[in-house]
Amino acid sequence: MAGTVEPLLRLTEGLQGALAASDGAAVVALLKENPRLSQVPNGYDGEWSTYTDLLVRLAEARLPGTTHYIQNAVSNLNWLGAHSDFETRQRRTVKLLAAADQFISDNETALITHIDNIRGGCVPYLAVLAWLEKIGRREIHPHVPRDMAAAVKLAYLATPRPNPKPPFLDWDAAWPILTAKLHGEHGYVRSYAARLLGEWYRESQDLVYNELDLEDRVPMQPGLKIMLDHVTTLEVASPGIAGPFLTAFSVCDAFEGWKKAGVDPVEWVLYLIENRRGYEPQDYSHSLSINFHAHEMLVSEEHLIRLVRAGCIEIAAESAKDSGTDFRVVLNQMQDESTPITREIAAYMLCEYGELPLDLAGKSGVCHREASDGIERIFVVPIEKNLDASHWLFIRPESKDCLVGDAAAWAVIDAIVPVNGRGAIKNKMRFEKPLRTWLEFENGIYVNFFGPGEQDGWLRVSLASNIPFEFWKTRNIPAADTETEIVQQN
Repeated sequence: MAGTVEPLLRLTEGLQGALAASDGAAVVALLKENPRLSQVPNGYDGEWSTYTDLLVRLAEARLPGTTHYIQNAVSNLNWLGAHSDFETRQRRTVKLLAAADQFISDNETALITHIDNIRGGCVPYLAVLAWLEKIGRREIHPHVPRDMAAAVKLAYLATPRPNPKPPFLDWDAAWPILTAKLHGEHGYVRSYAARLLGEWYRESQDLVYNELDLEDRVPMQPGLKIMLDHVTTLEVASPGIAGPFLTAFSVCDAFEGWKKAGVDPVEWVLYLIENRRGYEPQDYSHSLSINFHAHEMLVSEEHLIRLVRAGCIEIAAESAKDSGTDFRVVLNQMQDESTPITREIAAYMLCEYGELPLDLAGKSGVCHREASDGIERIFVVPIEKNLDASHWLFIRPESKDCLVGDAAAWAVIDAIVPVNGRGAIKNKMRFEKPLRTWLEFENGIYVNFFGPGEQDGWLRVSLASNIPFEFWKTRNIPAADTETEIVQQN
């Protein structure tokens, strides 16, 4: 019932019974109901304490299939009952560290999730800081990477808060530390520093703390435009900070300060993609990457074309899908681009659509075609010997009314990348949309089989390598025949 303690009492009673019966399915069902605990009125600290203790016991019980849902409940609890007094909230937060210990023992990134859920919007606790320092000294959770532990501690210390008291940092203390970390080599620390800087600027210029009135806010120094220029320079030289910085604004669509600074976030993202010297780190456990922002923000046909020209055809494809744009039409308009770009377009269209427009097929340097025994082989190779570029082979029937038999496809593959060169199958997955089987070999070969399957034959097959195909014929690696279990993907 809304506005009463009943939802909390019913959930607590149900979870107690499920725990006593070791019934993980019942725990999941109760937590998935998402009862309206946020509507529990003031004055029920005892009931919240019982529920907190119960979540810790559930985390420690490790009932199969429950971890994700318990972790979400713990995260939500950090935001519930905020009306309680300081000591009560602190006791609750410290109790929940025991649940976090269970999550982190299974997956170190749970440390990031837990701290991100408790570091903002409230008074920080020395007990949590002491717990983080133990992790940093490897007294607990020694499997947590050192730079992750340092980054999370930095986040807890330097999160923007109203009137922080030492050891927690205000802007004057945080700014020199965070900007220095942008130049560091440790990925988590560097990217978290960028995220925190973004949060400080966002809170200063666009959002209001519950505890402060708008007229109490003062502009940040240095200004946002100066900081954006600094982040831009560093990101172009060494990607990895612009995505976290931007995440602070994008998660709540808080770009008013950017407009005042004369910076269009869409153009900023495009500039970075077109000019950066390298790739972003793969792990953004605490933030969204620039690549992710790109496919969310860059939706016009002009944006898609610029992404393709920047070598980001996969991002452009995702953006086209999200915006409902026919990407094939866009690519067909780009057949007069330079040869390296049309090579990427040719490889993408062959892989995704099984077609190669005549204008591309006849363009010098884009591809090399061979045909025999009813099978067409199309090689798409770099113009220059660039070891970072994918070398592609596409296998398809000469007649559109036919399929490529499984044995015939493997005969072509074996001739290009022999078994003793490509190594054992490392991963194998099946996808339903489009219907295909994907293989990853341990030595850097990737094969996609499109179509019905081994018995009926294939519509087409793609083979990709990051080094020239002729290299594999010189490899002498013992063959292995172990395969991983097929994972169904929808």
